[in-house]
Amino acid sequence: MKFTTIHTQIAAAIAKIGEVTISESWKQTANQTRKDRAIVIPMECVKAPDAPEQFRPLIESVLMTAAKMVLKAHVNESPNNFQISLESFERPALMDFFLASSDSWMTKENLEKAFTASATWARIVGREKFKSDAVYQANANGFKADILKLAAKPTHLAEERRTKILSVLDENDLDSDLGVFIQRRFDMMAKKDNEATYSADDL
Repeated sequence: MKFTTIHTQIAAAIAKIGEVTISESWKQTANQTRKDRAIVIPMECVKAPDAPEQFRPLIESVLMTAAKMVLKAHVNESPNNFQISLESFERPALMDFFLASSDSWMTKENLEKAFTASATWARIVGREKFKSDAVYQANANGFKADILKLAAKPTHLAEERRTKILSVLDENDLDSDLGVFIQRRFDMMAKKDNEATYSADDL
């Protein structure tokens, strides 16, 4: 098992070619002093070259967020341990950690606020068709309804529908909290799609 050093100063975590620095800071509170922690990990951990180009920034943003979350969780749990396993930062592990975290889950109310304020919704409702075309307006509201359904954990959308939603999202929304949450939900659905199936006919 390989480990990487946890530095107490961000400037000390010097990334070489093919590496990236991950850092987190803790603010001064009544119960803790201000501190910084930083590590260097392989760049491949937070890159998704195999993902479709239009979705790559969103996926890589999720991976970076997850890497910071892993570092922060480790330091909070073991503040005097200055090494961390690199296995924790492999892409599957980062995705699993991100998906398992409840801190980043959006309620329906928060999701509606984020989507209503998004560049995607502004573009949709800003078109003249939204004001004059009842069919277009119905499609727009249906799209919004699909987004809001993502706040409910049992919700499942077909792969084709998920791909369409991602294609409609504005680029400015891809690395926002909204975009990251949508991708997180779709990753959860994709995992369910890939669960093993079998026939019991011959059992």
